[in-house]
Amino acid sequence: MDARHKTPDLGWLSNRSVRFKLVAGIALVQAVLMTVFVIDMVDRQQHYLRERSAEQAVGMARTAAVSSTSWVLANDLRGLAEVVQSLGSFPGLRYAMVVDPGGRVLAHTEEARTGWHLLDGVSIGILTGPHELRRQVIGNIIDVAVPIQSGGDTVGWARVGIDQRGQVAASRQVVRNGVLYTLGAIAIGTTFALVIGIQLTRRLSRLVRYSNDLREGRRVAPQGSRTADEIGQLENAFTTMATTIWQREDDLRKASKAIELKGITDSLAEGVVVVDTEGVVVFANPAAQRFLCCVEDEEMEGRLLDSLLLVGRAGGKASLLPPLEEGNTLAASCGSEDDARFVLPCGRTLSVSYACTTLVDEAGRRRRIVSFHDIGALKNAQLEAMQSARLASIGQLAAGIAHEINTPTQFIGDNLAFIGEAVDDLTMGIAAARTLAETAAGQPDLAEAVAQFNQAAQVDELDPLLEDLDSALRDSREGVGRIAQIVSSMKEFSHPGVAVKVATDINHALENTLVVSRNTWSHVATTECAFDPALPQVMCLAGDMNQVFLNLIINAAHAIESSGKPTAGRIGISTRRDGDWVEICVTDSGNGVPEAIRDRIFDPFFTTKEVGQGSGQGLAICRDVVVSKHGGTISVSGEEGQGAVFTVRLPLGPA
Repeated sequence: MDARHKTPDLGWLSNRSVRFKLVAGIALVQAVLMTVFVIDMVDRQQHYLRERSAEQAVGMARTAAVSSTSWVLANDLRGLAEVVQSLGSFPGLRYAMVVDPGGRVLAHTEEARTGWHLLDGVSIGILTGPHELRRQVIGNIIDVAVPIQSGGDTVGWARVGIDQRGQVAASRQVVRNGVLYTLGAIAIGTTFALVIGIQLTRRLSRLVRYSNDLREGRRVAPQGSRTADEIGQLENAFTTMATTIWQREDDLRKASKAIELKGITDSLAEGVVVVDTEGVVVFANPAAQRFLCCVEDEEMEGRLLDSLLLVGRAGGKASLLPPLEEGNTLAASCGSEDDARFVLPCGRTLSVSYACTTLVDEAGRRRRIVSFHDIGALKNAQLEAMQSARLASIGQLAAGIAHEINTPTQFIGDNLAFIGEAVDDLTMGIAAARTLAETAAGQPDLAEAVAQFNQAAQVDELDPLLEDLDSALRDSREGVGRIAQIVSSMKEFSHPGVAVKVATDINHALENTLVVSRNTWSHVATTECAFDPALPQVMCLAGDMNQVFLNLIINAAHAIESSGKPTAGRIGISTRRDGDWVEICVTDSGNGVPEAIRDRIFDPFFTTKEVGQGSGQGLAICRDVVVSKHGGTISVSGEEGQGAVFTVRLPLGPA
């Protein structure tokens, strides 16, 4: 590129701040303009002073020439001296003189020079030159010579010299004032530019800061500008832009969350249904459609939930979520149930566990979210587990019951053998008596016949035989009663439970459980029962509650047996009414349940027994029966090392 067209390197300036550029630019422009102005002003002022001095000198010379004409013609030197001396008070006057045509000084402001002859080149040039006004600068003096004429003849010259040094001082003062004015103007302009620059750059810096905040995700934006200048328009535009960006970010975030939420709900095995305040379905995930749709690809959204499912109750079918009425809260229309039955329009039923939660979206719209999952397989598994536990319990009790039945059966058999021998002896005695009676009938002497009868019937052994026979019969009746009690208790305990709750005598159920489990606890503990005789009957599933009582008693016996304590154990069972609840407590004298595992003691498959001695299902089944099926509570307490206390609470009302 041609060097003449080379662009100057202004990189150092481009990296400066806008404030610096603005202040420096205004100061530079003002300095240049003021410098040009001062230079021009000084030049004009100096020219004006020179011209003024020259005009003053010409005026004084002409005045002196006019005033001196008559005095020159009269050759009156005194008069000329007065004219010249009258000019001496003029500021800057160096000299004033009247010279005749021959160059002799007729009058001078310095009287000593009167009578001198002017022989310098300037004077000779004036005297010999044209007889007209002559003006020249001699050093610092402006010299003006005006001819004194009379009748067209030049009779002399009036000369005036004015010193220009006063003019130079005035010019210098003008220059100094100009420089001061320039500096003052530059200072004022720079200050003004600085103020404007600060205001301007402060607003620009604020925009830069807001821009950085926006880039880093911080939602801080100007509140708009009240000014109508370009920066104000920029601030307003930036605010609008930031608001738009944030709105789009929110929309994108909502869309992303919606996509993420849909992905989550689509992957759930549980059904999820969202219902508005009118009971209309606004969302249903694939699992819900798979569970609830009777027809493949049936659309659920936009339909009333009641048209898709109802809840099976004891008295019929009911709506899952009744419509919200004015004044009702969302929470009042929601609930949960661990074991419910959904009835679909096609007649199919679905065993589910469901929960309802409330939601108020950003727009203030109220929603109800229902989540549910199919527990049919779980219920079947629970039934199988409970049946297995029941069979296992019955199997464990079978040997004990056999032993319990064998004992009375054995002494009944022994008694029957004894009774058989006694009957044989009685038969022989009776036969002998009949023979003797026949003999006595034919003999008059009865005494001999009676002796023969006593000898034959052994009458002295008959009374003890009759007493033993009575005792054997009494023991046999007791054994038969014992067997009947065991059989009756076992029959009641092992009878298949009904699907509906019936009024149950809890005290009687506990007594039956103690009977059938006697062989489990009788060799390790004694039982102490404190039953409330006025205990009301409880609506419950009798078979399931028998299983709960059996598990608690067997666990108590096992706890006592594994405690290693040398003394005989004790199992306490008590019942009482507590308001609208019935409370059953089963205590033992084992080692108790450690505090660390009490929160897990009712978890499925959790057991403290050795491998092979426990399945971990007993207490889990107890909690399921008491809590889930009866709406009650079951808890464990007691001091560690002193034994455990299991407390079951059942509601008296419908659960």
